[in-house]
Amino acid sequence: MQPHEYSRRILLCVSGNSPQIITETLYALAVEPGDRPSFVPTEIRVLTTSRGAEQTRLSLLAADRAKLRELCQDYGLTGIHFDEQCIEVFKRTDGSPLEDIITPDDNRDAADHITRLVAELTSDAQTAIHASIAGGRKTMGFYLGYAMSLFGREQDRVSHVLVSPGFTDHRDFFFKPKHPITLRNAQGWEMSTDDARIHLAEIPIVRLRSTEFSVVSDRKMGFADAVARANLLAAGTEFRLKVDRSSGRNAGRGIVTLNGMDLKLQPSSVALVHWMARRRLAEAKEGGDGSVSRNAFGYDRKNPKGLGYVNEILNLATDVYGEYSDVTINVKQSITGEDGRSVGVDPSKWLDGAIGNIRRQIERDFGPEGVQRYGIVSEGKRGDTKYRLAIAPEHIHLEE
Repeated sequence: MQPHEYSRRILLCVSGNSPQIITETLYALAVEPGDRPSFVPTEIRVLTTSRGAEQTRLSLLAADRAKLRELCQDYGLTGIHFDEQCIEVFKRTDGSPLEDIITPDDNRDAADHITRLVAELTSDAQTAIHASIAGGRKTMGFYLGYAMSLFGREQDRVSHVLVSPGFTDHRDFFFKPKHPITLRNAQGWEMSTDDARIHLAEIPIVRLRSTEFSVVSDRKMGFADAVARANLLAAGTEFRLKVDRSSGRNAGRGIVTLNGMDLKLQPSSVALVHWMARRRLAEAKEGGDGSVSRNAFGYDRKNPKGLGYVNEILNLATDVYGEYSDVTINVKQSITGEDGRSVGVDPSKWLDGAIGNIRRQIERDFGPEGVQRYGIVSEGKRGDTKYRLAIAPEHIHLEE
């Protein structure tokens, strides 16, 4: 589908003290689109400072001016929703509105606001977004364009509006009216709006959302976090497990990282990941995928330590992490009982809990799709479930 064919069409603008760019962009999109299909938005959203919000309200919505209504009446544009609720003011981390963008902290707060809104709007598959980067401070336009690159989809567009000299930034020029009027420029010369030219320069973007970045993106990320995650993916997807034998609080523990981010796993879950990663690597050489059957963890009252998988995990924990490490002790307590000999919980129940812990931690940082690509996935029908580590063997690194 083309952008103009979507049921929800949003013109998204950053604006400062010159809200003219909003109506100029709308004019170029809907009235004189050139060789592109006319794009009439169903709503307009504006991101700005508190000062810019007041200018936008007075210029486009106030009853005695209402330039947006004038444009729509001139050219018969209908169905465009725009009111004061559509004007969003950047806020500081303490919730106070930004009057202007001056300091590095102001820039960060504006960037985070833009990024989160773009992520939210692009989460609706029935929406096409046209983002204009023409207004406000240069950093605002940059952040909007970059956010569209991070989260934009095939139906989304980015542009900058171009207005002929003399009319650019003229306080009384908002669009080319149907019936020409005469304006006076800064030098005092008279000029007719019939001579004005308004063009859109569409800016191509690299759409990372259509790549693996979609796995690690979410609506809550700020600009810096989103860029950091994109850079991690650019460096290559990697599942790394490192055993730290040094002294200190991490001694004898396994540190599991995914794309450079530490997963906060329970010690016994670390052992399970380690064991499944070993299986994935070992069986890959023979064409296998390292799958394990949940039934093989079934509880056997007569022989609680006779289960092969349980023994493998216990032996790995003891050999790699040490007999008295947190990992080994936690595995023994969780599966076989505190002393490693008495009957503990049903091993299959422990397996469910450990996998749940791993999935929650991956989903927290990489979303539901991240679990399916990187985590432990299940296959088969209930009663015959098999589990495997989803990430490709070439991206698994064990530092033992």
